[in-house]
Amino acid sequence: YTSVSSEATVTIHDSPYGMWTISHFTLEELTDPKLSGEGADFDHDGLVNLAEYAANRDPKVPDTNGPLVMTFELNPTNQQQYVVLTYPRRIEPTDVGYAVAVSSDLVTWNTGTNYVEEVQAIPDANNVTETVTARLVAPYSTSTSQFVTVRVWLRATRP
Repeated sequence: YTSVSSEATVTIHDSPYGMWTISHFTLEELTDPKLSGEGADFDHDGLVNLAEYAANRDPKVPDTNGPLVMTFELNPTNQQQYVVLTYPRRIEPTDVGYAVAVSSDLVTWNTGTNYVEEVQAIPDANNVTETVTARLVAPYSTSTSQFVTVRVWLRATRP
């Protein structure tokens, strides 16, 4: 770069996740990744800081209820039960990605429209998140295992 004058103003914008960490942790806590890092669980409630951010929760207040709610719904067309998930998701544009993942063995996880369909996404009153309802494509079966989770990641660190 070449500067024509001796004065310049540089504005650095942090990522939304970075701004969130700054607003929730002290400077001392921010220097310790065991407290404020993506994989840390500051309040010991089972949700790491990145999951707290993705669900728009306070990382310093332990939550007794997880952000993912699972129910069973009967499809009146075929009279079969389906697993339905409800979870909060940050409204676009955001720096965090979400994917519902399904497994029958906890080793191989599958995502995408062959496994899960998003039924609806309703904006929440906070103007930060929306409540997503998703349903597994395969009907619920007592003869096979079905494990379900919502994976979250920072888009800057993972595709």
